Amino acid sequence: SVFDAKKFAEQWRLNMPHAKSLDIEVQPVISLHPQAVETRANQILKPPKGLSLDVDEQRVIHVQGKGYAAHQAWLEAAERDWSKVVGATALTTKNVIRDWPDEMVLPIFEKYFISMEQETNLKDEGAVELRLLLAKVRVLKDKQLKQKLHLNVGVIGLSPLQDGMQETLRQRRAQMVTDALLNAGVDSAEIYTLTTTTRYLSRKGVLVHLRADVK
Repeated sequence: SVFDAKKFAEQWRLNMPHAKSLDIEVQPVISLHPQAVETRANQILKPPKGLSLDVDEQRVIHVQGKGYAAHQAWLEAAERDWSKVVGATALTTKNVIRDWPDEMVLPIFEKYFISMEQETNLKDEGAVELRLLLAKVRVLKDKQLKQKLHLNVGVIGLSPLQDGMQETLRQRRAQMVTDALLNAGVDSAEIYTLTTTTRYLSRKGVLVHLRADVK
């Protein structure tokens, strides 16, 4: 509940009419009750539809529900950001029913455009697109362990035509995404890189072609 200093002072005057002054010292207190921690966890982590958060008596955040490939990026972010929830002691995803390996229909051919500002700074939508790409790649690599799967990722560094002399910049943009793919488990032999210009002024960033099929 919120402390109402004005209401408290009025009540104090009624109860102690002869007192001349009142000094109030207020210190904020953050509740560590599991229900309060759970409320903050939902506000900060914002679980997607299909997943929910439950906080136990030890203030451990339990992610529960049925997870699909589209949830992978959120799960990774939650495992990284749970410490921002004041009062939480840990986060676990062991109760998530992971249902994505069998939902994928092969072959697939998908395009991702990772938009960037100046140099290699990701735009907000570019950061989201990169997370989606890496989530899909991790699912494919997991599937690759269970069956023979051919994976091919084309990474194309882009800049508008008027930036035609900025070959180094296009290479750096492509390399940034390539490094992220390598860190996600993609083999270097599964990646090819190109650079090119585009007539679209807004196409600053990296275009990724993702192909996967059974060998």
